Amino acid sequence: QILGRSLHLKELDIIDCSLSMAEFCAGLQFNQTIQRLYLCGIDLGGERLGSLVPIIKNPSLTDLTLSGCSIGHAEFGMLSEALFCRLTGNLKRLDLDGNHFEDDDLDKLCLALGRNENIISLNLQNNIIGSRGCASLAKLLGNRRFN
Repeated sequence: QILGRSLHLKELDIIDCSLSMAEFCAGLQFNQTIQRLYLCGIDLGGERLGSLVPIIKNPSLTDLTLSGCSIGHAEFGMLSEALFCRLTGNLKRLDLDGNHFEDDDLDKLCLALGRNENIISLNLQNNIIGSRGCASLAKLLGNRRFN
């Protein structure tokens, strides 16, 4: 609850920590000042990612890293939906390094990111992306207007 009431919390890094995602997110979901969330090595498999969805939808969030968080096919639909449903397209950086998603998942992500013209950095390394996923990404980038 402290995280939710804080008017000064703009960045939060949590690395290799075993914590209850439900309890952690219960407070953080009410925080309207967080701009950067960096989670690395935290298991978001199964229903744990669901607790994070309200934070992913937070319009103040501009930088999201979910690196090595065990986001596989089952969770990726939930992540893509959360990104698609964001009220504003102000997410600038998305880092999904070292998860377990594949071409089908990247198709969903590209649909979600198609609504956000502000993405300037996307890290997808260390996943299981083949030629079909690369084609989806190329199509997304081909539809972008670059200054």
